[in-house]
Amino acid sequence: MYSYFYGQVVAVNKRSITFESYGKGYLINVANPNEFTVGNKMKIYIYDQYTTNNKNAFLKDYYGFITYGHKELFLSLMRCNGIGPKTALNICKNDLNLIKELIANKNQEQLSQCQAINLKMAANIIETLSEHYKNINTNPGANNAIIELISALKNLGYSKEDIQYAIDQIKANLNTELEISSLISEAIKLIINRNTISNQIIHDSH
Repeated sequence: MYSYFYGQVVAVNKRSITFESYGKGYLINVANPNEFTVGNKMKIYIYDQYTTNNKNAFLKDYYGFITYGHKELFLSLMRCNGIGPKTALNICKNDLNLIKELIANKNQEQLSQCQAINLKMAANIIETLSEHYKNINTNPGANNAIIELISALKNLGYSKEDIQYAIDQIKANLNTELEISSLISEAIKLIINRNTISNQIIHDSH
């Protein structure tokens, strides 16, 4: 079992990347492919899993993470009943510190609003991992702003996927002194622009 690879991103795909390390190419499943850039030399933390196909041949699946913290969350999530690597990886699309704080604070309702998590799964995760994360040190100001923003966008009818996209764009330069109304306006603009571009691509392909 590998701990990490050091090498270069060769291709960025819809749900994975192609990564070259010491002359070998690996197809690695990742939570957010847009975090990777072709040509970048980097370390990527790895979880590898053996599976079998319908001919009982062994296959090896790779899951990759930019930081060890993301890998640790992924491994912790797989301790929960009913959560395998694909579900755990989808949950890792969310903000790392926010997920940990919601688990630590046993905030089931807000956790269930995060991408790839429903109410039943949130209860399961909290029951299994709340003690594990109870002493985490995060940025409560930023996380509270994100929680408010998620709740507001959900109430406005936006999907979890759209909400997570907006959060990913905003959190890098999040100013916690901004009014929540300003953050909501910025998030809505980002979602509208994203959907407009997606619709244009679909239209041009026909």
